[in-house]
Amino acid sequence: MLNLYGYNSNERNGKKFHKQCCGQIKENSLSILDGGFCSDEKQFSVLISGDGGSSLFMIKNDDRFEKIRKLIDAVEDNSYTVLVLDSFEDMYGIIRPSFRPSGILLESADEERIGSLLCDIYEDYTRYIKSISTSSTPVPNYRFKIRGEDFSESFGNIYMIEVQSKRITFHTAAQSYEFYDSLEAIMKQAPEYFVRIHRSYVINVKFIKSIDYHERVIVLNDGSEVFFSRNYSSDLRKCYVSNVYGGESS
Repeated sequence: MLNLYGYNSNERNGKKFHKQCCGQIKENSLSILDGGFCSDEKQFSVLISGDGGSSLFMIKNDDRFEKIRKLIDAVEDNSYTVLVLDSFEDMYGIIRPSFRPSGILLESADEERIGSLLCDIYEDYTRYIKSISTSSTPVPNYRFKIRGEDFSESFGNIYMIEVQSKRITFHTAAQSYEFYDSLEAIMKQAPEYFVRIHRSYVINVKFIKSIDYHERVIVLNDGSEVFFSRNYSSDLRKCYVSNVYGGESS
């Protein structure tokens, strides 16, 4: 189950925004539980410490934001964090390789915008649950460092790996991570449903909605498109058929 948590040091504004989110969850019939709202970082730590599921955090940017973010990282492996701002100018300096939010909302956002983002996140969450429920083996994590800080991400959450020399980017629905590593080392640990489709891209075939082999275009579950190289077409076909349909390509 996906649980919603809110944090804002301004209790009055935070409660109002949290109430709007809960209203949109009800209006859109989303199976998201209200985990609660908090305006104190210590109470927030206690609030989320007993959560055993996946969570959606609506976090207001303020002078305690970094502490709150680290609290979330320490407790949650699979979570979504939405950054709540007074204005879009406030996001400069916050979004960086070690933190890319699942979404950004203005505190003054209308209910339609809030509901749209909640629906998008819930749709991704249901795809994630479906993928792990159909898997018979545990999905491994990959550990890496960004500016000396340790991170770990499940391969099941990664839909694409971007490669630029030694600079690696893990793309997930929740955020993207940029760090320096060897693709060879990553692929040794990656499950069999990861395949190279271009000199700069490796893709998780479980996130593929369709493939056009004539135009060499992959459409992902979220509607985005990725082009693949002719040289990798055969490997892509074999990997896709084997892992998605459970058969051998002809």
